[in-house]
Amino acid sequence: MTSRMERATRTLGCDRNDLTGTVSAFLGVARPRSPLAAQLAAGAFARLDAAPLGALRIGDLGHTAQDWPALPATAPVMPWQAVTLVDSLAALVNRLSGAELQDAAEGFALRRADFALPAEDLAPGEPPGTGGGAFVRQDAFLDALAATAPGRWSEAQRSLVRQALLQHLADLGDGLLRVSEHTPAPLRWEATGPSRTGRSPVPGTRHVLEARVTAEPARRPPGRWDEVMWGRTTGPVREQWRWEVGWPLSGGEFAAQEGTAEATLGAAVFAGEQTLAALLRGAAVVRQRFTGRLLVPRPAGAPLAAGDPALTIVTLRRLLLAVFNAARSGGRALWPPLPHTGPDGEPGSVIAVLFDHLALPYPAGGEAANAARPGTAVFAAFLAEHAVRLTPLATAYLTGASAAEGSLPLRARHEAGLTAALRPAGGEEADRLIADAGVLPDGMDWSDLLDPAALERFLDDPVPEQ
Repeated sequence: MTSRMERATRTLGCDRNDLTGTVSAFLGVARPRSPLAAQLAAGAFARLDAAPLGALRIGDLGHTAQDWPALPATAPVMPWQAVTLVDSLAALVNRLSGAELQDAAEGFALRRADFALPAEDLAPGEPPGTGGGAFVRQDAFLDALAATAPGRWSEAQRSLVRQALLQHLADLGDGLLRVSEHTPAPLRWEATGPSRTGRSPVPGTRHVLEARVTAEPARRPPGRWDEVMWGRTTGPVREQWRWEVGWPLSGGEFAAQEGTAEATLGAAVFAGEQTLAALLRGAAVVRQRFTGRLLVPRPAGAPLAAGDPALTIVTLRRLLLAVFNAARSGGRALWPPLPHTGPDGEPGSVIAVLFDHLALPYPAGGEAANAARPGTAVFAAFLAEHAVRLTPLATAYLTGASAAEGSLPLRARHEAGLTAALRPAGGEEADRLIADAGVLPDGMDWSDLLDPAALERFLDDPVPEQ
């Protein structure tokens, strides 16, 4: 049986008896400061110790706890393990008396922000509206909670403290699951002022993956929301560390693939190391964000294997969806009257516009394929290096749409592309159209897709299973 606690102690390099405190420090929250708080944290970790690997995502417990016992609406649906585990954490909190609830909240150094309650959830008349809106009412509610002896708390006040404690235990639990999910992959970090950089080569390529960690100003809650609710002790100093993982480009820029902010340096370093390791494990199928290029390009001139795990086939239907979305992005109405333009004000490539909406690579200026037309060996070779293949109908569409670059608006380019894809339109070609784009709605002809409304109706229909 997998022991999450044993894995976490190895990852963090701490004693098992100090695991709850070490995870708290990792997350940037106070270590448990009272026997009851320590007992609750230890009880929570004991309930999570056997949670299966690979079943939960980062934050699942905290997200599930937010509106407990109501369940969050997520896509995909929240794993049942998260619901079961949060239910077990709620059992720890629900058995506490009012005095114990306050003791535990003080032991965890919970801040006023941890008790924030949406205005619509305030019990009627408690506190009365003061004319200052939700924040003023919440402030008054929390002032009343802090000044009232636990034995005199209303049910709304008692419920709020329970919810804050449950949320804290769930967040601690997410921290435990996070540091026990993966095997550590330490990097050698170089410090430059407030920043740190770790690097690792990508086998078989000229690329080097980099993890960057930089200190930045913390986001503090407004007003008194950062104050500890009970007790004279203060919570940990708020910090924030930004981490990014990606690779440097030839021009000196940095292409970030993943990244976000963490409350502690330790958490940011952990995230950078684990993300870089994950990218290395899946390097063969990783595509750069925004450009769609493969981190590990396929050998130039080599045929693209049909079983390539990164293979992306561009069909006519995908192009029709891209052109529709490109038209919609014009804002005011479908089919903006002006053509898309490049960064220098020059007319842009319709292929670049559509590939951008499909998150696919497009040859940059200076690359031979940039001046090549779809269907040429040069253009196909560029796509093959990034595991992209066009179907014959997609090639015909792009060839027709790009034949008069620089002067035609997007609608005219779509008409030219669709006309090229529909020629000829015999019985065999009709079968190819269905296989490549889907079945037309009743009463519609392929040429009707020149009309924006008909195109929208066609794309709204699900593609039948083959």
